[in-house]
Amino acid sequence: MFTDTHCHLNRLDLTKYDGQLSGAIAAMKEANVTRAMAIMCDFAEYDEIADIVSRYSDDELRLGMSVGIHPCEDIGVLQSASVERLMETAKEEQVWAIGETGLDYYWSTENKLAQQDSLARHIHASQQLKKPLVVHMRDAKEDT
Repeated sequence: MFTDTHCHLNRLDLTKYDGQLSGAIAAMKEANVTRAMAIMCDFAEYDEIADIVSRYSDDELRLGMSVGIHPCEDIGVLQSASVERLMETAKEEQVWAIGETGLDYYWSTENKLAQQDSLARHIHASQQLKKPLVVHMRDAKEDT
């Protein structure tokens, strides 16, 4: 019995499954994965991930999801993650965590403050909802 705590079910290369997510889900079950959390990186992904979670979750494989904005998104998207919007979006039972959020200075150091502000808002939403926080960190160890 395994738990995948961080998968991007909406971004998989499904070539080896004839383009079908059901093939990847079947492979997870065959590998004895019994729980998996689909990670959201942008609000635009919410509906697609929520649909995957509701469609493919069953007694054999329980699926949940996170709600958050990845630190590599542009400044406007980072700023869209208000505490209130995160909390409203994450209120559903299928949302197990807040994130993916964090700091990634590998790709850009020009938006450090926007990343830091976004991370702080994700932390506050996580605390308010009492849900775990999914943190992404790359080349930002000290600030994280």
